[in-house]
Amino acid sequence: MSIAARHHRTAAKLADAQIQAALLQRLTRILITLATLALAVGGAWVGIVFHEYIDRIIITAVALVVVPYAIYHVVRFFRDTDDE
Repeated sequence: MSIAARHHRTAAKLADAQIQAALLQRLTRILITLATLALAVGGAWVGIVFHEYIDRIIITAVALVVVPYAIYHVVRFFRDTDDE
C-alpha cells in the first residue's frame, strides 16, 4: 500500500469523525430545543388545566420541603450544645 493511499484513508476517517461529531452536536441541540419547547407547552397546559388549584399545589409543594427542613434545624438547635 502506498503512502498516498494510507494518507487518503486516514484523511477520510478523520473527515468522517468530524462529520459525525458535527451531526451529533447538531442533533443534541435539536433535541434540547424540542425538549425545552415540550416542557414549555406542558407547563402552559398544566397552568391552564389547574389554574384554580395551582396556588394550593404550590403551597403544598413548598410546605413539603420547608416543614421537614425546619424540623431538622429545630432538633439540631436543641440537640447541639456549646459545651465543646
